[in-house]
Amino acid sequence: MVKKIVGTTLIAVVTAGCAVQAAPAKGNCSPSYEVHSGMGSFAARQPGPGAPVEWGLYPDYPAIRFELQVYAGNKLVDERKQTTPPRGTVKAADVAGKSGQDLTVSGRLLDGKHNTLEFQLKCVIA
Repeated sequence: MVKKIVGTTLIAVVTAGCAVQAAPAKGNCSPSYEVHSGMGSFAARQPGPGAPVEWGLYPDYPAIRFELQVYAGNKLVDERKQTTPPRGTVKAADVAGKSGQDLTVSGRLLDGKHNTLEFQLKCVIA
């Protein structure tokens, strides 16, 4: 079963083997963007045009695995598979010329009961 949730409110998955999708509203990366839900938060910060973008996922969800891709516009700039909440920086060279385009962090996290939360988080590059 897959449920799609749009907005900043997410509903916890309670049935083993379920998947939930989340796509909160996007904002501007600069000077900062943060979206909260019952399952955690996503934050991005870009000091100004052409500067690197710092981002991070801060889950309040018992995730044991994170798989994600980070895009500046349509360019893949990072890809991760890890067991700790991901954080990173998109280099200034990767955001150069991409003002007004989206920084997208998308992927999924898995909990110990094999429930999956699929997410797509976006902010606009300055």
